[in-house]
Amino acid sequence: MESTNKQVLEFIHRQMNDWPLAAQNYNQFSHTKERIIAFDEFNLIVQFNPERIRSSAAKVDKQSITERKCFLCTENRPAQQEGLEYPGGYTILLNPYPIFEKHLTIETGHIPQRIAGRMGDMLRLAKDLSDFVILYNGPECGASAPDHFHFQAGTKDTLPVESELDRLKKLLYKTNEGCVWTMNNNMHTIATSSQDTAMANYLRKVIIYTSLNPAWVETEFNRMMDAFAKIQPDKPEPMVNILAAFHEDRYTLFVFPRQKHRPSQYDQEGEQQIMFSPGSVDCGGLLVIPRVEDEPKITKETIADMFIQVTLADKEWELLKSQIIVPIHSNKS
Repeated sequence: MESTNKQVLEFIHRQMNDWPLAAQNYNQFSHTKERIIAFDEFNLIVQFNPERIRSSAAKVDKQSITERKCFLCTENRPAQQEGLEYPGGYTILLNPYPIFEKHLTIETGHIPQRIAGRMGDMLRLAKDLSDFVILYNGPECGASAPDHFHFQAGTKDTLPVESELDRLKKLLYKTNEGCVWTMNNNMHTIATSSQDTAMANYLRKVIIYTSLNPAWVETEFNRMMDAFAKIQPDKPEPMVNILAAFHEDRYTLFVFPRQKHRPSQYDQEGEQQIMFSPGSVDCGGLLVIPRVEDEPKITKETIADMFIQVTLADKEWELLKSQIIVPIHSNKS
């Protein structure tokens, strides 16, 4: 809602005036270097952002989580970081290490990062904060605080996937209430040498829900997660990154199913290492690279290889799609 957007923008303005660290970081962010990498049908934006090293390098194993203080808990947050209360027990915070021109964290207490039962909240946030895209990172695929539930929100129309949907979407199925799409995943190759090729398509598997009715989106999402849980039964929840946006009375939900947290390059040593720890922002087409020494390593071929490692494998992708398709009862959407 417009009034909620206004309250949040006023809140951001207050925090920028009252919190020197945030003001400094957002001023530095305005000079962040970005590079567009063009594939045949889409673009990726690479953002070189040293301040994001805290998130990209975060240790999220059980022991590390247990031993560190949670930076989202009220008692551990900086004294100058204020909160704006939001219905449903959420608190909106200004993220002091931005990826977006305006970047929020939306937390709701020290409980595990699980999307189950919270999709309705995510869609409500997308509508109330209609100037923003709402983000969710799963506990094993991007959340730097998997022990403390939170969404994030960033300036809308920043992520390439938002503008590429209409051009690259492919209908998966439709009902009376809405449509379910995927992005173009036709495979082709990019030659890296005469003996070596890398696979390229949209690089990220993605399921998109569009509807005027948030209850339908929530129901269809939950049905997909139930099917995905059978494919990944050993996970605390199926590995997903999610984006939600609201535009012209229509909800759009992007779900990126994953099979791996970080690509193998992350764990390499020396010159072979690339500190790329993808979450929902990266899946949306904005790749955040925190180390300047990794800049020359970021090529089309390297990006394709890293995404292929972390996105859902083809066999599981086809199985998941087959499990969620429903019979077509109407041509209306």
